Amino acid sequence: MAKRAIDAGAQFIVSPNQDEEVLTCGAKNNIDVYPGVMTPTEIVRAVKAGARTVKIFLTGSLGGAAFIKEIRAPLNDVPMIASGSVGLHNIRDILQAGAFAVGIGGSLVNRHWIEEGNYDAIRNLAQELVHTVADLREVR
Repeated sequence: MAKRAIDAGAQFIVSPNQDEEVLTCGAKNNIDVYPGVMTPTEIVRAVKAGARTVKIFLTGSLGGAAFIKEIRAPLNDVPMIASGSVGLHNIRDILQAGAFAVGIGGSLVNRHWIEEGNYDAIRNLAQELVHTVADLREVR
């Protein structure tokens, strides 16, 4: 799938797990791969396999800003993308805890809004998220 995505013009690959074959495919094609990881061991293995940035899952009670802050302490040199349960309610805390970027899915693209055709709600939420991140950048 990674090779097909690259052949179709992908500029980077995001995977749900840390897979050396996907990292190798990305490296051979000069494409960054952001593997999904959860533990310090997975992060180190991903970096050793060629990842320059990793995607940390923050689903529910398993993570959050505190988790990013704690895991960055020993691994501060690895850029981390926070993904899972990220939304307007916690994006500021997650970025301030040291996440390099965030991945937002279900909390932005609300299935109910789509079914209703309420695209204004999605646009408004996206604008709020962009403004929140821009405000954080100004503070830094």
